[in-house]
Amino acid sequence: MPDLKDIKIFISYANEDARFLDDIKRYALRFHNTQQIEIWDDGKIGLGDGWDDEIKKHLNEADIILLFISMDFLLSDYINKTELVTAIERHSNKQCTVIPIFVRYCLLDDYPQIRALQGFPKGKFFAELKEEKDRFYIELNEAIKKEVNEIRTNASLQTTPVENKKDAESVLQQENMQPKIRLVHSDTVLSNMMKQLFVKETEGERKHNKDWKFEVEEFTYSNSIPPSVDSSVFNIHIITSEADIATTANNISNAESSDQYKKSVLWISENALEEKIPTELKSNKIVVGTMSSKLIEMIYLLEKERQEFLKTNKDNVSYFNDKAVGGSLTMTSVKLG
Repeated sequence: MPDLKDIKIFISYANEDARFLDDIKRYALRFHNTQQIEIWDDGKIGLGDGWDDEIKKHLNEADIILLFISMDFLLSDYINKTELVTAIERHSNKQCTVIPIFVRYCLLDDYPQIRALQGFPKGKFFAELKEEKDRFYIELNEAIKKEVNEIRTNASLQTTPVENKKDAESVLQQENMQPKIRLVHSDTVLSNMMKQLFVKETEGERKHNKDWKFEVEEFTYSNSIPPSVDSSVFNIHIITSEADIATTANNISNAESSDQYKKSVLWISENALEEKIPTELKSNKIVVGTMSSKLIEMIYLLEKERQEFLKTNKDNVSYFNDKAVGGSLTMTSVKLG
């Protein structure tokens, strides 16, 4: 599997709102592969560093920019002229994603560019939250994790051009695949319950949603799983124990490591198990919790990404013939469609 893209998160805030920084970083910006996610704010500027240059450097490199919105934030001259302008411009150009965090009450009538963005908490300000703070942390954490996954998926699609026979075969294979989902689970009560919830949900999608084209093919971890994954578009691994994690790692390594388009989903029953997922599995999509509706949403997202992958690559597929000519390989271009 390819290396995960390093993600850079920039936090823009007014000094008056520094008291919110530690809590939000501690509870809402928790990631398990922290060595590949850098969270930067101006508190990291070292003595002797040019603060203006450092801020602009990290602002222009950020994949995700968090804006701590308050009256002091909006009244800051530097934030308005530098950080906010740059963030909105880069977001508009699809160079990063900007997420407002409404930390204290303020008027946004003169800031339509902020109001147009999806912010958190939804419909409230952070300073107003009491017992709801934990829910806000979880919602923000999930939103940022989703954005991180999408950024990494898009980066993978953009940096894996079709340039040899193996890549070309991967595109052709994806073109010809039947709309099947391989669902792999253990024999535990919880795993069987999650399986049944998903199967029932897919039956509803098949009846009521014309965009749902998938049939579900079931396998258990205890059975012999065929090494070929040609028959399925997506592979869902239900994980309810540490034993499932080990088996899944082995299955993916043996059967899917050669696929250019990554199409495995890890459906993990609880957060405690997600923390134990090894690094080599984290480039796959992850859904946490027993709600099958979240998994359905992920499949729709993955299918959209798969179609984009095919659209990007199928018009110009190149591969190398196995025949050597004069001691070298000849390259042949094939146009699909």
